[in-house]
Amino acid sequence: MHAVNRQLILENLDGENTMRKKFNGVIPGSYTVIYADGSKALIPLTYRVNIAAVNDPALGREMDAGLFGTLGGTVFVNLPTYTWTNPYPDKNIKSIEIMPGNTKDISLLVFGIAMD
Repeated sequence: MHAVNRQLILENLDGENTMRKKFNGVIPGSYTVIYADGSKALIPLTYRVNIAAVNDPALGREMDAGLFGTLGGTVFVNLPTYTWTNPYPDKNIKSIEIMPGNTKDISLLVFGIAMD
């Protein structure tokens, strides 16, 4: 479960199309999966594809609802999840590195990683 800090959208912008332009090509971070044999797999986190802002009401095309709803009937909460399918399921995973992204304007927030 991961997200980025809230991204403000200026009121004078023309909605979704401008948002797409603003965040096109933004990679807030990535994971590098390191296998026991030393090989690696890179998982880039593309904004509004497999990662979004905390409490963003929309889900990117590769995200699933994780924690969604309200707390106490008043505070909206939306933290989506992203499920990565290991392209090498027969290889043992030794570790996962969390790497910074390509912009200083977005902070990567990692709440948890689980393996199945």
